Amino acid sequence: MCLLLCAAEARAEDTPYWIVWSSPAQCPAASQLHAEVQARSSSLQLDPEGARVRVNVSQDASGQYLATALLPSGSSRDVKARHCSDVVSALAFIVVMDLDAELRERSSSEDVAKERSTPVPTENANAAAGEWHGYAGVAGGATGGLTPALMPQGGLFYELWREGTALARGARVSASFGASELASNLGPVSLRYFSSTFDVCPVGVGFASLCAGLDLGATDVRSGAALSNRQSLGFSVAGRAGLVLRQVFAARWLAELGAGAWLPLTLDEFAVRRADRTIEPLHQVGISAYGSLSVGLRL
Repeated sequence: MCLLLCAAEARAEDTPYWIVWSSPAQCPAASQLHAEVQARSSSLQLDPEGARVRVNVSQDASGQYLATALLPSGSSRDVKARHCSDVVSALAFIVVMDLDAELRERSSSEDVAKERSTPVPTENANAAAGEWHGYAGVAGGATGGLTPALMPQGGLFYELWREGTALARGARVSASFGASELASNLGPVSLRYFSSTFDVCPVGVGFASLCAGLDLGATDVRSGAALSNRQSLGFSVAGRAGLVLRQVFAARWLAELGAGAWLPLTLDEFAVRRADRTIEPLHQVGISAYGSLSVGLRL
């Protein structure tokens, strides 16, 4: 008899509520919010006739998630985070504090005790420090100076950026391949360029950053039958300095545009030796420019 009475009293203390949920497809469902609510307060039970909790989640241009919750008490709360799962966790705490009076009163008493001994932080430490994120993808562009015309190039890249702060900082490594031709009186000379680039971006504001680095390359030069099918391989080093514009979409996709000065440190010269031993200069490697467009995915 006592067991039945106790169970009846427990059911009477339950608080019914219902979630009206709207969010992007990549966010958890309303059931995940209820699961986290239940983990904090088992007295809150889903019931279509219960008090309404209306939640709308959207994603801004920077990829962060913004949730607005209209609570049964009549108040409205906004939550913003980089990951939608973090938004759901914060909303669960807000819902419990709005609906569970006993838990709210106990939490309020604990907060008063903490305020007497601990200063309230004015800024979230993780937000102030930012988060490091890695991106990998493909890049295409062109480099001048190696040939009379811009040499098209394509390749892969990996970069690491600290995001979520006023100052953007990062580093990038890439590998690329390019090909072009030099014209001579005895026929074309093909040139293939393999490069590894290392860039550091120590200063940036918003979506723009200043970057500098090194371009370590290998140049494969080949001639046709008129020049006895000769082949030679040389190595080069160049400095780079420029501006990078980057934007993250849908919290994961990266689009990046870079341009700047290409400064050769090894000043090579391409030339053809004719049969009469005279030299025909083809091109002197010199200071020029580079440009690139990259698309990547956050790992």
